[in-house]
Amino acid sequence: MKSPFTKSSHVTAHVARQVRTVRKGRGWTLQQLANRCADLGAPWLTTQVVQAIERQHGGTTSRARYTTVDDLAALAAALGVPPAALLPGAEGETPTVTLNPVGLAAIADQLQGIATQLAPKEA
Repeated sequence: MKSPFTKSSHVTAHVARQVRTVRKGRGWTLQQLANRCADLGAPWLTTQVVQAIERQHGGTTSRARYTTVDDLAALAAALGVPPAALLPGAEGETPTVTLNPVGLAAIADQLQGIATQLAPKEA
């Protein structure tokens, strides 16, 4: 198995590429992603910071910013993907991201509805 930690497969550049790819695939602007991050409790991921993270892609390091684990977790949550989807996959493959983002509140509402349906009926 090829290591994802080689210069030819730099993890930071890969994360930057994935964030940009998923964001653009969703049709979101940098501002929309930054707003989602703030809504989820990561207000430090401003438009400028997200842009700086994405600049790691393609070797553009002017005004670039390395991604922390906290950034990775918040970006993944905001994009509606598991954090592993932003990291290099096995054998250097990039995981395919086809999830449709749904807000956490909507998921909670759906689960509450299911729980209500499954709850035992009182006689």
